[in-house]
Amino acid sequence: MGCALFRVARGGLVVAKEGAFVAGDSVVTCFDLHDGSVLWEHDVGADVMNTPSVFGDHVFVGDYSGTVHCMDTRSGEQVWEGQYTTDPGGYSDILIADDSLFLCTHGTSSVVRIEPDNGDVIWRYDSTIQVLGYGKPILHEGALYVTTVTDGVLCLDADTGEELWHHVGPEQRLRNFTGCPVFAGGMLCAGTINDVFGITPTGDTAWKFDTQDKEYKTVSTHDDIIYFGIYNGEYAGNLFSLDAATGEILWQSTLLYSSPSDFFETDRIISGIAPTVTPRSLLVSVRRKDGSGAIYIVDRGDGQIIDVIEGLKGSIREHIPVVDGRIYVSVRDGNNGHVYCLG
Repeated sequence: MGCALFRVARGGLVVAKEGAFVAGDSVVTCFDLHDGSVLWEHDVGADVMNTPSVFGDHVFVGDYSGTVHCMDTRSGEQVWEGQYTTDPGGYSDILIADDSLFLCTHGTSSVVRIEPDNGDVIWRYDSTIQVLGYGKPILHEGALYVTTVTDGVLCLDADTGEELWHHVGPEQRLRNFTGCPVFAGGMLCAGTINDVFGITPTGDTAWKFDTQDKEYKTVSTHDDIIYFGIYNGEYAGNLFSLDAATGEILWQSTLLYSSPSDFFETDRIISGIAPTVTPRSLLVSVRRKDGSGAIYIVDRGDGQIIDVIEGLKGSIREHIPVVDGRIYVSVRDGNNGHVYCLG
């Protein structure tokens, strides 16, 4: 089990041909994929709250002060920087699509499309929404979908930034979104603090799955099926597979027991992290009651446990990438962060 030490991460890590990139405090670090050695570090000057994004030879992060930084993936040298909000709070994870960067600002609640080569603004949408979502937006068939914390789902024309629709949903329950939504089965599927929703491309709620939980759900998808785990409540410790078009349960698997009352005294599926989908399995992030991390490897077809990886020195931070059969994971242990390569 390979492991490298770094500053505490607030986002996840991303893997590209040049290395594994992670941001801890104000420093972006690139690790060698083979031995975990540090290839370079770049201090951007303010805390980075999101997961780095890579496009071509550039890696991008947004910091808490409102500045987006573009660095060379091989050297770490800064290529350009741009400020797209002056309010503190930083940005969502950055979506890279259609040869552009799409990002949501916090504080000003704006959506911005920018050029990756120089940071020039292509268009900017300034909303009256109180708080946009912390997960990256998603692009599908020319429409950009943005989930929010306070006001449902926003849909913009990806070419012009024009608002196409804004859907709050029944009984104002479309709020408190986290993570990145997915498009599957003709639906925009996303989790909130209470439910998982299927929303049509025109903004209507097609189905709702009540998770009986008060913690964030983040979904992943493959072949028009969505997957998510439950942290707390009646279904705590359960992993679900739903038909994305209908919301019908395909299978439900109890991975572990989580007490509804002894909140920190039992193992729990980590909220806000979508299962990683591989060709035959799902990787599910778990926090042990002693504070260590574990990864459950689960059969994608029926939810049965295949294997469990134990002994990670801290809580898993974000989505776990799998590249060329290797698992890369960042964890937090007090004031320290660790990056693991498992294979």
